[in-house]
Amino acid sequence: MKNRYPALNLHRGESVRIRNYEEIASTLGDDGTLEGLPFQAEMQKYCGQTFRVLQPIKKLIIENANIGLRGIRNTVILEDVNCVGESHASCSRYCFFLWKEAWLSRSSPRSQAGSGIQGLPDTGSEGNARPPVAPSFYCQSVGLERATFAVSIWNLRQYLWDITDNRYPLPRRISLLSISLARRIWRLTRRRFPIRLSGLLEKTPSADFDLQPGDLVEVKCLDEIRATLDDSGKNRGLAFTKEMKRFCGRKFSVLRTVDRIIIEGTRENRKLAHTVILKDANCDGSANFSCPRYCYLLWRKIWLRKA
Repeated sequence: MKNRYPALNLHRGESVRIRNYEEIASTLGDDGTLEGLPFQAEMQKYCGQTFRVLQPIKKLIIENANIGLRGIRNTVILEDVNCVGESHASCSRYCFFLWKEAWLSRSSPRSQAGSGIQGLPDTGSEGNARPPVAPSFYCQSVGLERATFAVSIWNLRQYLWDITDNRYPLPRRISLLSISLARRIWRLTRRRFPIRLSGLLEKTPSADFDLQPGDLVEVKCLDEIRATLDDSGKNRGLAFTKEMKRFCGRKFSVLRTVDRIIIEGTRENRKLAHTVILKDANCDGSANFSCPRYCYLLWRKIWLRKA
């Protein structure tokens, strides 16, 4: 379907209003998508509210290893607007929604961004959002290949995006760009970039102690975490990645417990035990081509201790 709303070229921190559902529905095709990106049923309750842009998204990583780095046009994520999975079997991954600029309008400077009332009832029909088909579930995360395009490692614009659009201070941007370039060089030499800790265990342990949203925890040191990992850097299948190292020794509050997630590569809704996400502990993309999706990292309880 032809997009009748011009691109806004939004920047981080700008205040935007989410259009009403009827306006958004007019941009969607019969499959409930705009340029391949679904408008999920969970997004409808935010229509008419005002938020700030957290990050423009021009490229991203699709977790399916056979897809990897992709580009996307006219898309942003908004502060404090996350999917709670109520239409996807209570998936608790808490992903940031991706918003096409056609679904947004610039807000008046006097608008109170981020002050919209959460949990308003849905407005409009859910018929435009593609329903889940058991045993797999369709959402923005699993539909990203359709909504994106291939980006070559030789495309110099993506390196410019790292510098101009990244949310971090300039020294951090340069550091991330250096890591991203190093990873590409390693890939060209057909070597695996060392993004994970590796342990020695064949069977990895678990810890199940009570954690509730708001509880204060401390991330254990690298040596303690290494002692819980197998030789692929995983604890019961969940990787401790390079992006997580910088949080070691720091204290955070628990944001949510995670007991179900949708797997991007397979669309399965899977159970996840003894795992939480922490407030302000987000992926910076340093091991994933400076991907700016700002996903919350998944933490096994055994990597944490109550503070």
